Amino acid sequence: MNRPPLARAAVTGHWQHATAEEFAALITAVTDDRSYLRVKLQHRQAFVDRYCDLEEWFAQPLTHRVGRVLGEDPRHSPITDPISYNARQYLSFLGLTGRVAFDWDWLLAIPALNIWVHARALQLPAVSDAYATLPQLGEQLGYRAQTARRAAQWALSRIMLHSGTVAIEAVTLTELQGLSEAIDRLGEHPDRASFHGSDTQVTRRQVNWRSQLFLLQLLLFHTGQIPELPKEPLPKTAVWPVMSVAMTSTADRYLSARRQLDRPATIQNIEAGLRRFTTWLLDTRPEVQSFTEVTRVDCQGFGAWLVTCRHRRTGAPLAITTRRADLQAVLGFFRDGSAWEWPDMPVRPLLIAGDLPKIPRAVPRFIPDAELVPLMDAIRDLACPYQRTALLIARWCGARRGEIRMLDLDCLDAYADGTPRLRIPAGKTFTERTVPISEEAAAAIRDIQALRSGQPDRPLPGSHQQRASRRLFARKARVLSLTYLFDEPLHIACGAAGLLDHAGKPTVSAHRFRHTDGTQLAERGARLHTIMNILGHASVSMTLVYAQISDAAVIADYQSVLGPDATIAGPSASAVRLPRATTRVRGLAEGQLLPNRTRTRALPSAPRRRSVRVRPVPVVRQVRHHHQLRPAPARPARHRTRAGWPSLRTRLDP
Repeated sequence: MNRPPLARAAVTGHWQHATAEEFAALITAVTDDRSYLRVKLQHRQAFVDRYCDLEEWFAQPLTHRVGRVLGEDPRHSPITDPISYNARQYLSFLGLTGRVAFDWDWLLAIPALNIWVHARALQLPAVSDAYATLPQLGEQLGYRAQTARRAAQWALSRIMLHSGTVAIEAVTLTELQGLSEAIDRLGEHPDRASFHGSDTQVTRRQVNWRSQLFLLQLLLFHTGQIPELPKEPLPKTAVWPVMSVAMTSTADRYLSARRQLDRPATIQNIEAGLRRFTTWLLDTRPEVQSFTEVTRVDCQGFGAWLVTCRHRRTGAPLAITTRRADLQAVLGFFRDGSAWEWPDMPVRPLLIAGDLPKIPRAVPRFIPDAELVPLMDAIRDLACPYQRTALLIARWCGARRGEIRMLDLDCLDAYADGTPRLRIPAGKTFTERTVPISEEAAAAIRDIQALRSGQPDRPLPGSHQQRASRRLFARKARVLSLTYLFDEPLHIACGAAGLLDHAGKPTVSAHRFRHTDGTQLAERGARLHTIMNILGHASVSMTLVYAQISDAAVIADYQSVLGPDATIAGPSASAVRLPRATTRVRGLAEGQLLPNRTRTRALPSAPRRRSVRVRPVPVVRQVRHHHQLRPAPARPARHRTRAGWPSLRTRLDP
């Protein structure tokens, strides 16, 4: 039945009730059931009689304003406040018409807000956005339309009742952040068990609500309404300790300063190291209220404590790289704080580079051909084109995982002769570069470009203050993770190629493709400068590692000394050549060095010695206070050096 739309009678200023006629017009526009209308009007009147001033209702405890707690059933038993519970539709009408702005606690305590039927009757612009515009955009970005619709309806309904916003264009980043903070505070609310049950159920609902809000923010970002790309809601496994105000502000100030200089991955390592250090410090010395009270002994004790720590998942001792990264974060924190002359920091650094644990410099772990061939066959059989393309690029260009993940959509072009050329974004060395790539990887990139051409996603920011651009490996309006692009497909491919260890883990990582490319370039005669440019090394010393693996001179020397036809060399060989060597020493040396005399050349005879006459050095003596030279007095023979040699002086004796 078609009914005329209701006008939205928005009222600003003091909160006030709606008249019975206005509420009746809404109910009539929704349903023709006269008995339902009569019941709803009775519920409204009971609420108005009790709370003539809406300020009185807002002053009530949350359990009474919600009216029903977990486990109560109004059909079979009394509930906490039946008047507030029965007036929910009337309260929603007040919020949609701008007469009341509800708090986040009340909006999150109610599991379902059925406002969209009323919003459609009021012809609010947000209805078409929640039911048509945003679901259509979500479907184009790779989501299911139903998923996008559910997220938009859940988040928008609460934002509308909190701020009075009736159109999606009026939603701001401040309101979205306010809802996100309210979800985070839910775990600390004293009445959370009355509405959501146990802490486990509260956590589950928080995860669900964060996902709904994140998807709405993501859709609004790609419509151009909000400027910032939202952060994906990930579970928080690490928590900062409760520190003093001075220590908290100093740590936040330092991390904010480093974010302007370092990559996000570096910031994560610094934050993890400082979090672990402050946790240990306050457990060991809870009386510390400022970083000025921290000493070098504390930092050394933290380093010793790291040796005893275990990984929270595997139970194994912390790797030396993890311990070094944590100590490096502490070193940099106090070094920079003292250099910047911050008041809440020590006046001098507490650690030096020599205090960090030494990491052995390993040689590159290239993949042998016997393992590489079946592994590449398994990679070509991967079902996901994104995973297959990412591993093919890693195999044929030697780029790092993070660089491949952030490739631009237009990263592929060609040299003058038609060879495919890949433009790799700035990564660890903050430098872009172009490298040649095989035709197999180039064809896979073209397939992804064709797949991504019809998606209406917005340019995404880079890893470190880089310009925003459309990314090659983006799906559902966000860049795919390293786990999805590399770890998961490598586990599948290694399983198919039989490259799993006893624990079922892959023996090949994505970084080993980079080592393989560098090793093959060095073995097949590529110049050092070429290897350096392709791998993106910042210094020649890093590239020399690959040159040393395939050093032809080392191989030639080894074969000449230890090969089947090698010439004897070394101290034992010299002992054999000496004519004055005893028979026993010479026989022992010949027995060790000449087990097979038919393969050994004759030893050359030792040269004859020539006698050398050494002229004695005259005695000299220093005279400090007289300008004349005088002979030194005779000294007893016991003061002279052994074998009759005169002692050295600065004055000549007569």
